Amino acid sequence: MKEKKKTSDNCFGVFLLDSKSSDAIRTCQKNV
Repeated sequence: MKEKKKTSDNCFGVFLLDSKSSDAIRTCQKNV
């Protein structure tokens, strides 16, 4: 459960950082 939360947080950070980058969203989905 803790690992999932960490991944979600990391994904969110990357998404916010690279909001313009569609690659970041794709990577996040693949990680999830």
